[in-house]
Amino acid sequence: MAPAKEETQTVSAVVGVIAVVAAFALVALSVALYSHKFTKTDDLTVQSSRAGLMMTKGGAVKLRGVEIGTVAAVRSTSDGADIDLKVDRRYLSAIPDNVGAQIVPTTVFGNKYVDLTVPSSPGPAIPAGSVITADHVTVEVNSTFESLMGLLDAVKPSQINSALTSLSTALQGNGTTAAHFIGLLDTYLGQINPQLPQFNSDVTQGVKVAGEYADLAPDLVNLAKNGTTVSDTLVANKASLDALLISFTHLANSTGTLASANETNLDKTLQALDPTTKLLARYAPEFPCTFQGLAVDNTLATRAFGLVQQGINAVVGLLPAQSPYEYPTDLPDVRADSGPQCYGLPNLTPGKIPAHEPFDIGGTNPYAGDVTGGGTAGTKGGLAPVYMKQLFESVLGLGHLL
Repeated sequence: MAPAKEETQTVSAVVGVIAVVAAFALVALSVALYSHKFTKTDDLTVQSSRAGLMMTKGGAVKLRGVEIGTVAAVRSTSDGADIDLKVDRRYLSAIPDNVGAQIVPTTVFGNKYVDLTVPSSPGPAIPAGSVITADHVTVEVNSTFESLMGLLDAVKPSQINSALTSLSTALQGNGTTAAHFIGLLDTYLGQINPQLPQFNSDVTQGVKVAGEYADLAPDLVNLAKNGTTVSDTLVANKASLDALLISFTHLANSTGTLASANETNLDKTLQALDPTTKLLARYAPEFPCTFQGLAVDNTLATRAFGLVQQGINAVVGLLPAQSPYEYPTDLPDVRADSGPQCYGLPNLTPGKIPAHEPFDIGGTNPYAGDVTGGGTAGTKGGLAPVYMKQLFESVLGLGHLL
């Protein structure tokens, strides 16, 4: 019987050890499951201006109310706090890269968790290791109590009691008026609130405009100083300015009298000059190239003769008189009606000068020999026969022989 009893005790001990080991294994498994040791996770980081007092390691990370990870660590930085997240890899594809983050409490006095907020237009999936910026951190109730206690310590209770008593006395019997006032205030605020974004934009633009004016302030001050100097100068020379204005008045009166007396003559003169003015206007494009050509000609003459002469030089001599005017042979025959042409001026290219139309006026030309194309033919042979003919006519009376 003794061996059987010992064997039973041994079996009981082994079973007890197995039970204890199993219990510890279940506890370890529960802890591992609770801490997501068997879940494949990816890392994300939330940057916030502060984390708050109730944000600790192990806090939940939620997306649309579903817990998708935990807080791995909370680190203090120079700009606030960095919160390291461990997110279940299965849910990483559901988080857009433009996701936001809020640090909010589970209850009024509970621990905080990270709530990932999806925008109305979500982007592609966020990659592992990305950084998310927190846009809201809930203020803890204890911080509110702390601020309230600081206020109560600064303000004397007797003064608060006096203020509340005065308020109670003022409101007593005026509930309807107070309610009407609150209603009006609510109406006004309802009308003002939609304009706040525009007001904020106007204030921002006003700051920019004020900055521009601040940059221009020295110039504006100098302008004001210069304006003051001009004003002082005008005041100091008031008599001269008055005399100048009076002289302008006299000049205007004299000009008006002269124009009134010669109104008809001025009108006729302008009408007479109208065709000439139109002709000059038509050929105005020739003027620049003509003067430029003269300038080029002056340069070439300077190179050729080494002289610089101002103006236009001409050699004037006496020529014998032309034959008497004969009708209708000597009627004008102006053919220059081709419009404004520069004919290659100011820079002429040999061999490329455009041909011009003949400028024949139809009169007799006794100095160039026979002329083809209009007018009475002159004396053949150029100027020598002309001189010889006039010499024989005037001296010997034999000009008819030539």
